Amino acid sequence: MPIEARAYPRPLPNPEWLGKRQEEILEPGLAIVDPHHHLWDHPGSRYLLDELLADVNSGHNIVATVFIQCGSGYRTSGPEEMRCIGESEFVRAIAEEADRRGTKTQICAGIVSFADLRLPNADARHPPDRGLRPRDRRRLLLCAAAGPDERPEFPPRLEAAAGA
Repeated sequence: MPIEARAYPRPLPNPEWLGKRQEEILEPGLAIVDPHHHLWDHPGSRYLLDELLADVNSGHNIVATVFIQCGSGYRTSGPEEMRCIGESEFVRAIAEEADRRGTKTQICAGIVSFADLRLPNADARHPPDRGLRPRDRRRLLLCAAAGPDERPEFPPRLEAAAGA
């Protein structure tokens, strides 16, 4: 499935500035789970397995990581409600590569994905997906309040604010 390539919308990290300070490792034996990171491959900016491994192998005992959705790797074709699944597929492929390499850190031990809960089949998550991260929390609350077979109607102002 082809994935969407987008330009990175934020300033790129400055390696010179980042290299100005080395953080002291206070408790090298303390097991740490990185609870929030992203992965992306945008024109002009990438943060993939090698970049993540450089960070997690900096001296701390990072035993696992949790990927949080960032809109990267969406499918470019197929049903609209399933395009976001491309991000989980993209991330799982990176996690599988880390496993093949035998990394000491369990990369993407959990994945928090995005799904538009108004659309049919929106809850099509796969392990190790651990949850959904809505772009608009008001929508999530309205969807949660609806019954399992209902898709709530959203007020026009909410629809416009959320870009629907």
